[in-house]
Amino acid sequence: TALWLADSAGEPPKTVHVLVSAHRVLRHPQPDVVVHRSRHLPATDVHPARRPPRVVVERAGVDGLRMARTDDEAVALVARVVQRGLSTPRRLQAAMDSAASLPRRAMLLDALTLAGNGSHSAAEVRFARQARAHALPVGRCQVRIVLGGAIYLDIRYDQHSGRPVVLEIDGRLGHFDFDSWRRDMLRDSLQIASGDV
Repeated sequence: TALWLADSAGEPPKTVHVLVSAHRVLRHPQPDVVVHRSRHLPATDVHPARRPPRVVVERAGVDGLRMARTDDEAVALVARVVQRGLSTPRRLQAAMDSAASLPRRAMLLDALTLAGNGSHSAAEVRFARQARAHALPVGRCQVRIVLGGAIYLDIRYDQHSGRPVVLEIDGRLGHFDFDSWRRDMLRDSLQIASGDV
């Protein structure tokens, strides 16, 4: 919930997650509110100015990583926090390093490095890992170009047979509704017309 409040992108959560100190007594439970208790809730984890009171993005991110049901869900959370500018890779890594018993730690730290290098979705992180495993060339991520407006390319290989090669990784999330699909097709057509492969 704190991550959604930091960005407010997408639908509001159906369930509100609230973090309280372990000793706190709640007399009136509310429907659609899940209470999480923590024995370790330092003042530095609570945002000093936001209302309603909430934890800082880095703490919310680590808590979200603990609750993630799958590797992809956890990687998507890391990539989204970096891609949306909610935190920096350095601050998020510090929070992850200080979190005791964080599941999938090595995998998530690798995903954070890749997100910091421009892999801004779970699919892009997966591609970067596969490219690395197969010793494929390293392209530049999130390259800003202007084609009828500024766009960001997922991955660009500047030279391949004399022409730049662009790789776009479009999954269902953010690319499957009609308007997004139309924008993706227009972007691809403009890139081809400009000489990109």
